[in-house]
Amino acid sequence: MPPYAYAIIIQHEPQTVRYTDHHEIIEDDLTIALLAFAGGDPFTVERYDGGYTVDVYRTRLETEEERSARVRGRVAYMREYHKRLASVPHRA
Repeated sequence: MPPYAYAIIIQHEPQTVRYTDHHEIIEDDLTIALLAFAGGDPFTVERYDGGYTVDVYRTRLETEEERSARVRGRVAYMREYHKRLASVPHRA
């Protein structure tokens, strides 16, 4: 799809950010106690020679700085969208 092909909705409230915490556990045996850092968040475990890799999938609300930058970028996008839309000849 070409750039600025469609309008977007700008959500001004803080959005949920998904991220992954990556942990290496150098142990022969993996116990529940070693996984306490995951809390109630979902996680995956992979075994490799010498230990385990644990990825914990977490969410948080974006910071005010992140929200502000996201909104500024989307406002700039819509400004350019409207500018380009106005320059397209309309059919009768």
